[in-house]
Amino acid sequence: MAKVLIPSGLRHLTQQQSMVAVDSTDLFAALKQLGQRFPDIKPYLFDENENYNPAMGIFVNDKMIPIPQQSQFKLTTTDHIALVPAIAGG
Repeated sequence: MAKVLIPSGLRHLTQQQSMVAVDSTDLFAALKQLGQRFPDIKPYLFDENENYNPAMGIFVNDKMIPIPQQSQFKLTTTDHIALVPAIAGG
């Protein structure tokens, strides 16, 4: 199973889990599965129309996956998905 690494600032939404295993062959389905298991994290991943939230960077095996490629990106059972929230401020 692929694993989603949960950043410390979002762990309160995943019952303090730092890593969550997902059983999916593509990135979109993996993140949807994460949102179904932990509904409070879903708004950080998708908007109300199930489009990716551009404020969340998605990395697979340390490589950033651009939003246009995220819907078709295939996963293997050994992949690690990292969620990286955007940081704003000055």
